[in-house]
Amino acid sequence: MRMDWDPITATLAAALVAIPFIIVAAHVVFDWQRRRRVQTVISLLEQAVRLSLPMPEMIRASAASEGTRTRKSLLRLAGELESGWPLVNGLMAEFPEIPETTLTAIDAGARHRQLDKVLARLSRGSDAEYRAGHYAAYRIYLCFAVLGIFVALAMLTLFVIPKFQAIFRDFRIPLPQSTLLLLEIEHFFMAQPVLTLIFFGIVIPWLALDLLPLPSWRWLDWLRWLMVQARKPPQILSWLIPPWRQMQTDAGLGEAFWFIATAVQNGGDLIAAVDDAGRMQTMQPLRLRFRDWRDAMLAGESPAAAALKAKFPPLDVGIIASGKDQEALGDALAFLSRYHLGRSSRLYAIIESLAIPAVTAVMGSIVLLVALALFQALAALMNSAGPYNYWGQP
Repeated sequence: MRMDWDPITATLAAALVAIPFIIVAAHVVFDWQRRRRVQTVISLLEQAVRLSLPMPEMIRASAASEGTRTRKSLLRLAGELESGWPLVNGLMAEFPEIPETTLTAIDAGARHRQLDKVLARLSRGSDAEYRAGHYAAYRIYLCFAVLGIFVALAMLTLFVIPKFQAIFRDFRIPLPQSTLLLLEIEHFFMAQPVLTLIFFGIVIPWLALDLLPLPSWRWLDWLRWLMVQARKPPQILSWLIPPWRQMQTDAGLGEAFWFIATAVQNGGDLIAAVDDAGRMQTMQPLRLRFRDWRDAMLAGESPAAAALKAKFPPLDVGIIASGKDQEALGDALAFLSRYHLGRSSRLYAIIESLAIPAVTAVMGSIVLLVALALFQALAALMNSAGPYNYWGQP
């Protein structure tokens, strides 16, 4: 099915390209506000616990220096804590933008008597948050690059190349192969209205749902649920890419082993710590792995045998087996945490160093095709109009 676009329709289609730019700008603004609110409340809680101060009074005193929205949320949180609400329930009610994994970590830290360490680690940030920020920045760059190329190619093939075709038709000379290739690409996309519908009806809304932060207003719970569901397919697809899956696995194992090691070193229950560490995972395969580890230990298996049955890496099983007592097991788990976090950071550095040249090569190839399509056509015209070719030979 062929669909010819007149200049007015093409101009309107190009105007729609501004929608993702607005989405990206909104992402930058709202994500900064979300991160600031989350970091504010985490820092207040960490200071209150570290200094052994009453948490409601500390929150109420610090709320005076915040903006209107954050101040009201902090004051309500202080009142809920004084009324006997658990800390996690108050945070969920007043700061719904806090990630679920963060809430799970705070809840588990409170039950394992290591809330101060968990809050200190959250207030400093983690490698996962650093990578998430870089991932969003790279994705925004790709959006700008792809949209810019889309607009440039659309304007070129709709307004410039047709003039070239008319001139070449008058001179009765064939178009160069590079120009014909560019025209074939244009005809393919213009003759496929379904692709245009998918781009503007599916890709852009998904981009909005994935880039924009989760709403914190209670009357938008339905939109919050929709945005959470929209973010699951990219997570599943990323798990199918081996390097990305390995990086996520190492990051998840590193954070989980740190939590379990801290709990064990503080005299906490190993099985309960493993259960909480599993609930802190963002990827379902890792959650299932920690659940199997917990179930095997509940069935009477040793920690190493249970880890082997849960299909943990052989190195992890061997290190866990070296922990003969609680202190040695805590040290072993702490070593595994540093090991996996280090592997995740190195793999991320490798992926980052390869991704930038790959994107540059792809974008450069597109620019090269456009340049060849234009300059070879100009050279062919000059060659046909005079006694000399464009190499200066008669």
